Formats: sequence, structure tokens, C-alpha cells
Amino acid sequence: MEWIVSQGSVPLETTIQNLSVDRKRKISALVGHFDYGVHRLLPKPAHYVTFVRHPVDRILSHYYYVLRTPHHYLHQQIISGRIDLAAYVSGNITEELENGQTRMIAGRGINCSDAEMLRKALDNIDRHFSCVGTAERFVDSLLLMAHQNGWAHPYFRDANVGSNKPLRTEISNEVIRVIESRNAVDMELYHFAQQRLEQQLQATLPDWESRKRRFLIGNRQYAHAANLRSNLSKCFSVCRPKPTEDVRIKSKQPHRSSSPDILL
Repeated sequence: MEWIVSQGSVPLETTIQNLSVDRKRKISALVGHFDYGVHRLLPKPAHYVTFVRHPVDRILSHYYYVLRTPHHYLHQQIISGRIDLAAYVSGNITEELENGQTRMIAGRGINCSDAEMLRKALDNIDRHFSCVGTAERFVDSLLLMAHQNGWAHPYFRDANVGSNKPLRTEISNEVIRVIESRNAVDMELYHFAQQRLEQQLQATLPDWESRKRRFLIGNRQYAHAANLRSNLSKCFSVCRPKPTEDVRIKSKQPHRSSSPDILL
């Protein structure tokens, strides 16, 4: 079975459309940032899992990520135009900054009022999303997803953590007010996701607090070992002499469930 991860400038939908029917049947998960609706390109049933984030934190992170990422499609526009945070959140540089989470879950091509877009997003969640986690309760959300999908040990380590982003308390009240005003629908979606997550945890994992404590112990050990392997690998790649012959290493893929597909 195969996991397909969206990468680069090629839309995931284009990647899927270019696959043979046989290969589409072998897909067990699609992973990345993409709009609701990609399941229609698959020849078997699928469900979604996703994370949402508090709109203010999301927009702040968006700006500072673009600022430090030269290959982002907005980076050069911000740098050349000397666009600061206040101008970024109040301008029309991209629709991602205005109810972007609701827009993605409602589905591409939705052209309607904010109220209708939210209704469509909530309906999609109810029918096709087994879990909508929140970034602020990442571990709780991950444990619920793991329980739903049969993931034995969904250990992780932090990556892509922005070091150039100021604390939220350092952001002016006016900037926060503008973000909240332009993302009022995303605020409603976020609060809905918070309530739904809590209800699912209580109904599905009544012992989730004890599971979480055990998981965090194991995850600390995993993250420490993973970081150590990464550092040793970097050291080895710098220090080792150039090989005199071609050496190929084939890694064994972990077993993954074949059905239904999971869209993340």
C-alpha cells in the first residue's frame, strides 16, 4: 500500500488524476494541504482527518513562515513590497488569510455567503471527517485519530518550528482585532472543532488522560532517539569519504491498513 504526500507546486489533484486506476486502488493515505473533495478521484471509500488552529495564531504563523521561506509563492512579494504584519493581515494578498480553514473544508469552487460556506464545511465534517483535531490539543487529537485508525504508536517529534515569530502578547491589539474580524467564520469553525473533539474523547476514550501520560513518556524516548539518529546521520554524511561503489539500501515499509483510505 502507498502513502502519497502533496509536495511542491503540483496540486495533489493533478498527481492523483495522472495515476493509473490500479495504483489509485493501492493508495492507503493522501497527506498534505488540500481542499475537501479529493476523495472523489479515488476508486474506493475514504474519510478525512485534519487539524484546525486558532485563527489568530494561524495567521501570525502564516506571515512569519512566508517571511522566512524564500520558495513560498508570497515571499518575494512581501520582501520587495516591504509588507509588514499589519499590512499583511489587512490587505488582499491572498484569500488564505480570510476564513481559509473553512474555505478548504467547504471545498474548492465554493462561491457563496460566509454563512453558507460555514454550513457546507460543517456538513462535510459531519459526513466525511472522522476527526478534526486542534493544534492546541495536538496530542489529544493524535491519540483519538490513532484509536480510530488503528495506529499503534503514532510517535512524533517537533519540526518546522518557527523561531522568528514573536509572542502573541507582543502583537498589537489592532492587528489581532483585524485578524478576528476577517476570520469570524474560522473562529466559529474552530470553536465547533473544540467542542466536537472533547465530545469524541469523552465518548470514545474515557481513559484518554492516562493514555496520554503513557504516550508522552514513550514519545519523549522516541524523539530523543530520532534526534540522535538525525545528528549522527548529519555527522556521518559530512565525515565519510566518497564511496567507491554504488550502494543502495532498500528500507522496509511498515504495515498499513489497506481500507478505507485516509485523507490527512
